[in-house]
Amino acid sequence: MLADEPVWIQFFTAEQLTAEMLYMAADLGECHEVQRLAPGVLGSPGGMERRRVLCTTALASSYLPRQAPRTTTSSERASCWARCFRL
Repeated sequence: MLADEPVWIQFFTAEQLTAEMLYMAADLGECHEVQRLAPGVLGSPGGMERRRVLCTTALASSYLPRQAPRTTTSSERASCWARCFRL
């Protein structure tokens, strides 16, 4: 952490950023990505119970069969990631 960083930026730890990517992968229907990212969030100690519940739910959902496969192009995925990060 840099000394001149605002206090609120400390919320965005590696675990929190991984959780944010997991949420996006879940929204995009990228089940394998959710399953890949989950251990980085769920395996870390911490008091973020809401994050733990949301990640566990996304992980559990990633194992359920999809009703209709959704295909997205790489530009659609890039657009979604850009909107999420407001790039």
